[in-house]
Amino acid sequence: MGQTRHGPACLGRVALFPTVPVAALFPAPRHGFCLCGERPGRGRPRAAVWRAPPAPVAAALVTAAAGNARRAVLALEVAAAAARAAGVPLTPRHVVRSDWQVAVDEAAAQMVRAQSPESLLAVRAKFYDLLGHAVPADVVLRRLVAELLGRVDQEHAPAICHWAARFDHRLATGSKAVVHLEAFAARFMAIYKQFLTEQAAMCDM
Repeated sequence: MGQTRHGPACLGRVALFPTVPVAALFPAPRHGFCLCGERPGRGRPRAAVWRAPPAPVAAALVTAAAGNARRAVLALEVAAAAARAAGVPLTPRHVVRSDWQVAVDEAAAQMVRAQSPESLLAVRAKFYDLLGHAVPADVVLRRLVAELLGRVDQEHAPAICHWAARFDHRLATGSKAVVHLEAFAARFMAIYKQFLTEQAAMCDM
């Protein structure tokens, strides 16, 4: 890879796109984020720069990547391959979430939808599955908190963040991550159940 003045600011890692080695994801002065790589061929390698994808696609990539540049590159590759296979232009619908993100989002939806022992067992099973697939517990907790904050009223945000910080500390200092994740889920469900009960009582008055 040839040296550029953007070299120190590179955020990504090596990946393939689609047949060109992508070496970096870096901010370009006028075109936002660009992909920089080398065109394969004989003789001296030639640097190649691609402009950023359309704004809606870029926004979807930002959401899917959650601030991780390498994940953004991989998500872009998958989306581009899907669009190319279908013979259609690249659109936000081609940007898909990872399986672990889908699982965490489903757990958050379950916690908001029903607050019962059966619901907690279903959420616990998802935590077991995520940890069994080597998804770090702190990553699961951060994604879970973000999803919960987006699904409930903002008046619950202080309590959610407070308990998330408590259980994040326990994750860092303790063992059996699934126990602490389940405890956080149980705490949230208890708080939210109490809120729903109070709301129902007020409506009956």
